[in-house]
Amino acid sequence: NYKLAKAWAEAAECYVALADCNLKLDSKHDAATAFVEASKAVSKSSKPALAPGYLQQAVALYTDMGRLNMAARQLREIAEMAEKAENK
Repeated sequence: NYKLAKAWAEAAECYVALADCNLKLDSKHDAATAFVEASKAVSKSSKPALAPGYLQQAVALYTDMGRLNMAARQLREIAEMAEKAENK
């Protein structure tokens, strides 16, 4: 509902809470996916600087699971965000 209302900061907070719940349930893949979604949402908000941090948390989880391809994809996204911020 937050995404439909374009309340991106609130949507990101919900995804982070979902990731925390998934970590408590030992569901690393679902937690990593939630962190990626939080990053996407926060990048559209007034605080886009938080997005790489959420992606970094997803990278750590993907690496722990041995999902190196997924981790590399998120690292590329972090690099693209940094490049975009540098060009502004």
